[in-house]
Amino acid sequence: MVREAPVIRKLELSGTVTSPHAAQISTSVEGLVSAVHFDNGAEVKRGDLLLELDSELEEAAHAQAEARAAQAAAEVKDAERRLRIAESLAKRNYGPQNAVEAGQAEVEIDGATYDSFMAEQKRHAAILARHKLPAPFDGVISKRMVEVGQWVEPGTPVFELVAMRAFRIDVPVPQDYYARLREGASVSVALDSLPGEVVPAKIGALIPVSDPDARTFTLRVLPQRDDIPIMPGMSARVMINLDTGKRDLVVSRDA
Repeated sequence: MVREAPVIRKLELSGTVTSPHAAQISTSVEGLVSAVHFDNGAEVKRGDLLLELDSELEEAAHAQAEARAAQAAAEVKDAERRLRIAESLAKRNYGPQNAVEAGQAEVEIDGATYDSFMAEQKRHAAILARHKLPAPFDGVISKRMVEVGQWVEPGTPVFELVAMRAFRIDVPVPQDYYARLREGASVSVALDSLPGEVVPAKIGALIPVSDPDARTFTLRVLPQRDDIPIMPGMSARVMINLDTGKRDLVVSRDA
């Protein structure tokens, strides 16, 4: 059968599987590593405790701040009690008005002191919480870079964590195809881990390349299946069907 159909240009390009989240994780406070709970290749969930720093000194500072805040709260209560007495005496003309004003000032001063100690207590509590490093997202630890007894500082990587879901494939594409891809195209993916099988996909983004000598841009392709056996760093073949905007008479490939 001879029929009229759009003329499609087929491109097959090689790309690289990447993860939507890949990060080198570090602590936000300095300290001595007291415990490491996961090793290379371990799967973790968001919030899982990865590492702990020695927090003995910070726990003592937090307890001291709590005691100061409790003392300041008691002083506020005592100042308020004495103010009520002064106000009662002044109403019955048994006490001077300036005693009431002095009591009010003392309540304000003690209240400000209490607020200051509460802020200090919250600061120590926040620092104490930062002695534990949780996983920021679900993933696999691709590299562990710390040992028990090691001193770490903020910004020093201790783990490399890679998300293992919602993979994408980044493909360098010659600039000549930018306009056509921008209008949309049919995309599919072939993987070495699935011989003879084609995975449907869609275009996620067209990313400009900052190097003008490359004369290419990056096409980000999103596979439409979550159960495919791939991991970051693998290669993949991306098949792109570009509509040329023309129509012609065609016959079956087998004719």
